[in-house]
Amino acid sequence: MGKIKKIKIERAKERRKEGTKEVKREAILPLQVLSREDYLAAIILSTLTFVVYAFTAAPGVTMEDSGDFIMGVLTLGIVHPPGYPLYTVLGHLFSFLPFGDPAFGVNLFSALWGSLCLGVMFLILRMLSIERLHAVFVALFLGFTTVFWSKTAIAEVYSFNGFLIACICFWILSYNRDKRKSQLYLIFLTTGLALSNHYPLVLLTGVGLVFLLDRRDLHPSDFFKGLLFLGLGLTPYLYLFIRALDPELQYNFGKVSDFEMVLDHILRKQYLYGFGGTLWDKFILTLTFLKLIITNFFFPSLFLFSGIAYGFLEKWKYRYPFLIAVLSPSLGLILILTFPSDDEHTAYFFDYLIPAFLFLSVFLAIGLKTLKDRYLRNNIVQASMLFILLLTQIGINFPRSSHHNDRLAEIWGVELLNSLKRNSILILCGGGQFPIYYQQLIKRVRQDATSYDRWSLFTKKNLYEPRLLYRVNGKEQSRLRNTYEHQLIRNSPHPIYYTCQQALDEQNINFTLTPFLYRADKRHLETATFSAFTVSDRLLDSLVNGYPKSDYWLDHKRRKIFGGLISYYGGQNRPEIERVLDYFMKTKYYSDPEFILSMANNLYYFKNYDLAGKFFERAEELSVKAFSRKDLAFFCLSLANGENYDKALGICIRWEEQFSARCEGNTIKTQQSIAGIYKDQGNWGKVAEYSKKIIQCQPDHKIAQRYLRLATERTN
Repeated sequence: MGKIKKIKIERAKERRKEGTKEVKREAILPLQVLSREDYLAAIILSTLTFVVYAFTAAPGVTMEDSGDFIMGVLTLGIVHPPGYPLYTVLGHLFSFLPFGDPAFGVNLFSALWGSLCLGVMFLILRMLSIERLHAVFVALFLGFTTVFWSKTAIAEVYSFNGFLIACICFWILSYNRDKRKSQLYLIFLTTGLALSNHYPLVLLTGVGLVFLLDRRDLHPSDFFKGLLFLGLGLTPYLYLFIRALDPELQYNFGKVSDFEMVLDHILRKQYLYGFGGTLWDKFILTLTFLKLIITNFFFPSLFLFSGIAYGFLEKWKYRYPFLIAVLSPSLGLILILTFPSDDEHTAYFFDYLIPAFLFLSVFLAIGLKTLKDRYLRNNIVQASMLFILLLTQIGINFPRSSHHNDRLAEIWGVELLNSLKRNSILILCGGGQFPIYYQQLIKRVRQDATSYDRWSLFTKKNLYEPRLLYRVNGKEQSRLRNTYEHQLIRNSPHPIYYTCQQALDEQNINFTLTPFLYRADKRHLETATFSAFTVSDRLLDSLVNGYPKSDYWLDHKRRKIFGGLISYYGGQNRPEIERVLDYFMKTKYYSDPEFILSMANNLYYFKNYDLAGKFFERAEELSVKAFSRKDLAFFCLSLANGENYDKALGICIRWEEQFSARCEGNTIKTQQSIAGIYKDQGNWGKVAEYSKKIIQCQPDHKIAQRYLRLATERTN
């Protein structure tokens, strides 16, 4: 008995020591009880930010997945995998708003959840003993990052997802503080609801949140009851099974129509493929993540990084869970999805960063608290500094985040539809298709036209096999789609148009939201003729002035659109090019030498030598170093073909001296241009010299032989 008693006494001492260590570890941010004033401040904060977000929200349908969400919400349909049932059902309530475009109401749905998320983050910071002034400003710093702000302005799931993740964190900290079982069950319920919205991000973020939960006093029965609440939170997925049974469903991504297809949809089976990223891509994206932190928070990022350092130096109790919650959704995606580090995939990666930014704001709060405690104790000076930092951040991020005048997709959709002949059929090959469907399905524009999409977006009268997305591999998909389309082209009496990327690629035009169609030819199924609708000044103005000045995918899309416009109008519809160039010169791409060179090469491809020469000259003004040997060769040839001989001669000789490779195709073309210029100048000695160089490589070169004969006759 004595030994047992002695063991119990020693264990009690150990527990007391552990308790003392816990108090010390938690000393810098102990969990505190929230007051009525805290909840009131959270409500005011959410209300004010909602007003700002409502002002910056898009007035109508926008590009990418926003149109998909808008149509799914307005019609209670099925959107792209995994279906987002909770977002769809709750968002439908906003379709009854009696003002503005129906799409604007769905955009406000995102604004609402973004503002509520900031309110919850304020409460989390207050629970962590962050002063009220700092908690308010940290929430605002978070809310006005481009990562967060831009997703409150359009119909997207990310702000709602951020709100649910913030709620999970709030309930975990509440349980750690109070140890109430009701709070534990709310954790499981909220987790289930979050999983029914965007479960990949929730699962990745949950890696850190699991470690945040204090599990010492929990019993297996608590987890069993919690799983029941988790299941209750997952019940919104039943919506997909119910709606899939409705044969009259207006909007259905992929024509999900049976139990097996619903499961495939939820499991995102069609997205289970790699993007081809390498280890180098992973490294670049990791650096991009760090760069995004700095370029979103700007000056407050200094306090953020110092907050991380201080949290670890002081051995704050929750330092590891919060850091894991920052890294797991960002670096986890880089490791799992293997994104390439190109512009487009970097832009998609940007969309997934809200959970990471939520928990970065906690470290930002620690950094500001450290500044106050150690260096800056005057409250007026603190408030002034924070206010100036906030105004600076808003001023920089507003042009990159606001969608208040984003009407490009809406204008494009209407003008493209109105360009079709009566009773036409339009086959959309992905990318930018949602604004077309929105105008037809919701706004009732051009009901006489029938639209099909290779992703099987419509339930009624769909051209493609419903299981095409899930049951068929890539090659078989292409074969079946071609079969369906050829049958339609042969048998339909109506005009048929395409927006397929493949045909545009053949013309050196590569972008998504296209103002170009091509008309199917019934006699020759593999050929088609371009049928471009005139790009109006209204559309060009919305492209230049009505778009968020984002450094990410919106900017990437705008760059591609202008590339296609200049390539097409500069090569095939030359009377229109001057109008397009007037708008193009107002953009930042007019000062991008690499983009200018790519346009110059495309215009050379289309044999518009005069305009190609002007673009090459513009690139030369910006950066001679940007020229490759191919660029310089085409510069020389375009000037020569455009009869700008004096300029061409210097460029051609410079190219030959720097890059000339014997008997290369571009070398022979350049030498021919030089010989032709010297011929027009009457310098027959040089004509003979360059003609001989060509003949050494191609003895039967007729132009060089003719030049050599002329030179011989004139010199004799």
